[in-house]
Amino acid sequence: MEVVPLVRMQHEHGFRGAVVDRALRVYGESMRRVAETESDWWRSEVLMPILQSGNDPAALYRASSELSPALAKVIDQALLAIYHGQQAKAWIRNILEGFEVALADSGLHTPPTRVPAICFLDLTGYTRLTEERGDLVAADLAQILSSMVERHSQRHGGTPVKWLGDGVMFHFPEPGDGVLAALEMARVSRGARRLVGLVTHSDAGSQFTSVRFTERVEEIGARPSIGTIADSFDNALAETTNGLYKTECVYGPDATGWDDVDELELATLSWVHWFNEQRLHGHCDDVPPAEFEAAFYAA
Repeated sequence: MEVVPLVRMQHEHGFRGAVVDRALRVYGESMRRVAETESDWWRSEVLMPILQSGNDPAALYRASSELSPALAKVIDQALLAIYHGQQAKAWIRNILEGFEVALADSGLHTPPTRVPAICFLDLTGYTRLTEERGDLVAADLAQILSSMVERHSQRHGGTPVKWLGDGVMFHFPEPGDGVLAALEMARVSRGARRLVGLVTHSDAGSQFTSVRFTERVEEIGARPSIGTIADSFDNALAETTNGLYKTECVYGPDATGWDDVDELELATLSWVHWFNEQRLHGHCDDVPPAEFEAAFYAA
């Protein structure tokens, strides 16, 4: 019944029923996921260790009665802090968008007519490097990455906007410049030499078939992976995976419509984990890809 005052206030201020209904569904679904996640780690980190250690049910009761109230208090505080942080970001975004519209209406601002590009650079094996060679080696690599990223992204008009531990997110006014910057960073990371034999993979988008990109690939000694037009092998793996994603996740048996992009994004993360860690693949001898890969490198 605690939600009744909220719903009443929304109706009193003229909120549309569909908006109120959507808000309640989003609140409920988000909290359901939080509760399920808590239940999972409570079971794996608290209950199962006690049961597996051979303790009697009384030990389980004592641990639960002592730990549960303490955790409940700090969890409530953490959830409220996280919510307020996300709330502040969302409200600031609304305020800024409102200013942008007002400036555009007054003729003081012209919105961009072409969507900019957001690009990502990721270091493969960074976590394993940290585990095998230590934090100092990983930190040195991160410093090298930082210098390279700053230099070559700015040279192509880009700006690093977010550091992601073992990767970087960039903003480029032009998509083609982002592609060229990524190609140059790949070359520099391998010693700034010609990369004879390197194969570049793409989806054959316009920026990857442009004259500038094609010439630059040839200059550094690389070659594109795509073949002739209508060649069914050109992007077969990516297209197949995309088809499975749509069939099994976006329009899958558990899909009843998505409230927003954030909800689909969370479902996508779960699907990718399931696809790699649990889904059985016929071409992998009916085992998950992660298990197949581990067995391959262990052989």
